[in-house]
Amino acid sequence: EQWEYAARAGSKSAYHFGDDVNLLPQYANFADKSFYETGSVFANRAHRTLDDGAAYLAKVGSYKPNAWGIHDMHGNVAEWCINLATRGGSWTSTPANCRAAHRHVFTSRNEQNFIGYRLVIQRFSQQQPQKK
Repeated sequence: EQWEYAARAGSKSAYHFGDDVNLLPQYANFADKSFYETGSVFANRAHRTLDDGAAYLAKVGSYKPNAWGIHDMHGNVAEWCINLATRGGSWTSTPANCRAAHRHVFTSRNEQNFIGYRLVIQRFSQQQPQKK
């Protein structure tokens, strides 16, 4: 739930930028024309016309962020959440599997090169001790 909240950035649409799948290449690295043209057996279900410009993994931050400034919430590397579901899709995912609501469950310890983690660091302000 926390991942989806951050991915949506206040939106209620399929993707944080709306429902128009034609805009996805601006925001995500997914299984598209670039991947299909590699000839990989895994690229058989890739989208044939949409093209984000990357066939495999892309450098973090290569695509537009969501409204909260968070990059790569859709595509590139699926994010493994604490409930063992991956969220957001990856460079091997169809556009439908990159939607904010999509979940894919893997067994524990399922190591793939398209699954990763998002680390979140929370800042705490240093409070000065109270003088008595």
